[in-house]
Amino acid sequence: MSRKTLLNKTVLITAGPTREYLDPVRYLTNSSSGRMGYALSKTSKEMGAKVLLVSGPTGLKPPEGVKTVFVKTALQMRNAVRKLSCKADIMIFSAAVCDYRPRRPLKEKIKSTKKFLEITLVKNPDIIKEAASGKGGRKIIGFALETGGLIKNAKKKLIDKKLDMIVANPAGNMEKPTGSAVIMLENGRTIKVPRTDKFKLSKIIMEAAAGLLK
Repeated sequence: MSRKTLLNKTVLITAGPTREYLDPVRYLTNSSSGRMGYALSKTSKEMGAKVLLVSGPTGLKPPEGVKTVFVKTALQMRNAVRKLSCKADIMIFSAAVCDYRPRRPLKEKIKSTKKFLEITLVKNPDIIKEAASGKGGRKIIGFALETGGLIKNAKKKLIDKKLDMIVANPAGNMEKPTGSAVIMLENGRTIKVPRTDKFKLSKIIMEAAAGLLK
């Protein structure tokens, strides 16, 4: 791997899950570990980039030298991305953002007095679509986590959201230190990566991302 192919570039990366609170102690979330985003951050730093990491709740320690903004909810992640996006040459959205949040989170803990409980959810903003719509000269890279129709759904997301690159990865990658992926570029090129350590996978992804700037 070329060690400094991102020298003097800024890379913004989102990582981990979000939490959408039902009440002060309960929330909706997913099983994202954040390992992929943190690996991408470390690799980007090694390649010479200034790295801005926006992280949902994880048990991971940010790589040394990486500026990290910690958030919990999708709305907080959106706000952080908006504030930092103007500084980025590449934006990588690897976070597993919850698609929905409770319409009215309760201020007090929900009591277990009812046999049934109905909760109304509303759609969270599409952070990556917003970023791509006003990207200017920035390169936007998304992730597509799927339980089925991996290639078809990833290609649709790549086109519909006007991304420069997308990393299609099966849902089985979540919570694991290893992963497989299909990297798809806007120009039609694809790179198939068999299951490997996520740090090795991050190097392949970042080399493809650096190529977008040439």
